[in-house]
Amino acid sequence: MDEAFRTRLYTAETMGWQRAAELVALIGALWCTDSVPPVHHECTLKRGMWRAGLRLVRLAEAMVRRLLFLLAAQLPPPRNRTGKAGETPVPDPYGPRSGETGSINERTPSFRLFEHVPSLEQMFADVPPAVRQHAFAPLRDAGEDVLAAGLLRRLSALQGVLDARRQAARRLQRWLSARRGEGLVHNLRPGWPSGVSRSSGMDGSRVSEMSRLVRCLAQGPPGQGVCA
Repeated sequence: MDEAFRTRLYTAETMGWQRAAELVALIGALWCTDSVPPVHHECTLKRGMWRAGLRLVRLAEAMVRRLLFLLAAQLPPPRNRTGKAGETPVPDPYGPRSGETGSINERTPSFRLFEHVPSLEQMFADVPPAVRQHAFAPLRDAGEDVLAAGLLRRLSALQGVLDARRQAARRLQRWLSARRGEGLVHNLRPGWPSGVSRSSGMDGSRVSEMSRLVRCLAQGPPGQGVCA
């Protein structure tokens, strides 16, 4: 790995994890709380607040998925039950690094590691009339109460990854190792990631740089013409 690529990788990771934590904290600030609110099926938010939170959650998710791949690519290969590198993974023997305060457990909602890649049938299918009508419908009242359980689950999953990112990266590494024979080399979708657009500003630029680094690492050792 050449020094220029190593510098890009270090900068993207350092700034990326810090910004992801800031986004999660910002969402909490929107709800006037210092921590992720508990997930309750009856919990409601004003629609305007829900929209603002959803934009930030989707942006943070895109950032974290790329950061997890960058971390997973730098971890030792998964070990089999005999302790040698192989196809059969075992639980991460390394544990969380300093700065990670917890672990992912059954009470933490699972974070979606892979971005949805639409099939050709989905991309070229006709849009159902009901969906087409909804797409051009006027925005609903921002003061309307809406259920927030789904959004809170996604926020809680993000916080779980921030608390135990090495463990989540191990999980991604195991998934990729098991499916590499199927041609799966990274966890990203082609084109713009969900939740990121040209209006995302500096955060969008960060995510784009991370996407380039992920695809470079997925294609082989950097600095050999592909990622130099």
